[in-house]
Amino acid sequence: MILIIAFAFSASAQSLQNIKRGTLTNDPPDEFISPKASTQSYCGSSANRVNTLINFDDIVDAPCLFMDAMPAAQEYDYSYGLLFEGPTSDEGGAFLNECSNFDVTGYSPPNFLAFNIDSGYSSGYPPTGPELIAFNSPVSYVELLAASSDETVTLFAYDANSQFITSEQIIATNDMQLLSVAGEGIKYLLITFTGSWLVIDDLLFDTYLPAQKFKASLEDDTGEVMSE
Repeated sequence: MILIIAFAFSASAQSLQNIKRGTLTNDPPDEFISPKASTQSYCGSSANRVNTLINFDDIVDAPCLFMDAMPAAQEYDYSYGLLFEGPTSDEGGAFLNECSNFDVTGYSPPNFLAFNIDSGYSSGYPPTGPELIAFNSPVSYVELLAASSDETVTLFAYDANSQFITSEQIIATNDMQLLSVAGEGIKYLLITFTGSWLVIDDLLFDTYLPAQKFKASLEDDTGEVMSE
């Protein structure tokens, strides 16, 4: 079943910039001003939720080199249920094929989201973090796999008012490790890393659907739902 959600991205640019200027530690930032995915559905005790798993493998002919790629912010659109944003619109991670030779294990081939502060796009801008992920509607659980060069990777979660909710940090190696956050009303994620490179894959999150749309998602033969 495919879940397609269209939405209006309403957060202010100033709010997002203040989140991205936050600390690179496990503490909350100091300032708080802003593939079409396969899904599994289930009914919670108090809400109708859809689990969405994005593994980036729907991207056809993902390149091997950053020079041939574009930032994720320019690759994914609203129909995926989320947006990516790097430090600027010309920076941030890119979707690369495993031929990019990051020498990581535990991802779902062939594609992943990659960063390397020592590389560059054809524009000359670097594929560096931090990376902001904004959801079309609040979620309550997010997990992803991350690998890096024996350095810290931190996942921060914020609500729609850019208020810090929770975070998790790992010392990442070449073997993919799970990072997860849970809490009501997660609207934004911020992914930071202290190493020179980072690889992310298998992003999973849950989304609330109003009862009528949730029922439609289960009964529609096409398995496609368009949320207004």
